[in-house]
Amino acid sequence: VSNVQAREALLTWAPPIGLMNGDKHTNGLPYTCNYEVASSDKGKDGKYKIIYSGEELECNLTDLQPTTDYHIRYVCLERSLK
Repeated sequence: VSNVQAREALLTWAPPIGLMNGDKHTNGLPYTCNYEVASSDKGKDGKYKIIYSGEELECNLTDLQPTTDYHIRYVCLERSLK
């Protein structure tokens, strides 16, 4: 997390090791994925809301409330091969 302001921040992450290493499927195509980022302001066991879905390795967190703790989780969803 960087560029933290009262109501926004920038969240960045690294791709899974397999994507960084250039690993490939058995058919020779590279692994690719979409990321989903979700946040909760009700604790780590609270309900999470998806705030980003896409291919980028960053997203802006907006509409944050001052003095509120946020929990963030992200997942890499491998794109289906066609």
